[in-house]
Amino acid sequence: MKTVRFCFATLMALLAIASTAAFAQPTLQPGLWEHSFKLTSQSGQIEAAMKQAKEMLEAMPPEQRQMIEKQMAANGINLDLDTYTTKVCITEAQAARNQFPEPNDSCTQTITEQSDDVFKVQFSCEGDPPTTGEGEIRLLSDQHYRGTVIINTSMQGQAERVEATQDGQWLSEDCGEIQPLSN
Repeated sequence: MKTVRFCFATLMALLAIASTAAFAQPTLQPGLWEHSFKLTSQSGQIEAAMKQAKEMLEAMPPEQRQMIEKQMAANGINLDLDTYTTKVCITEAQAARNQFPEPNDSCTQTITEQSDDVFKVQFSCEGDPPTTGEGEIRLLSDQHYRGTVIINTSMQGQAERVEATQDGQWLSEDCGEIQPLSN
């Protein structure tokens, strides 16, 4: 279970950094967005933890797994551990503010540099384990962004540095069963 919490905390940190796009141009499109990410850790533990989380999900009875996936979708998250992607629904109001929704209230962020389409941010997320980091997001269009993130955290009591690359792509106006995050 600790592995699942670690993977979820890492995912939340990635989504938190994506949410800072509220300060960049051009305006985001409302609808269904897919965020893909690749994680690389110093020790290899993050990769092992993600593999373990995937194995745990696969080992669950189908009804239990569907229930968890439905709960996540109802909270605005559709996570695919095969391709390391998550889908998020952006409302018209969030798009008007040019804002990806934040997955929870435990993260704080500060913009450290900003231009028309590139910005740098530092962030901190409370939790188990707590995470800090910095990243850079480049808005390529109203339907596409790319970013890099350094996440500082711990695994099994040892400091861990995770490098992540992420790519966000607008998919459609219709979010289907995925409910927007509430902010």
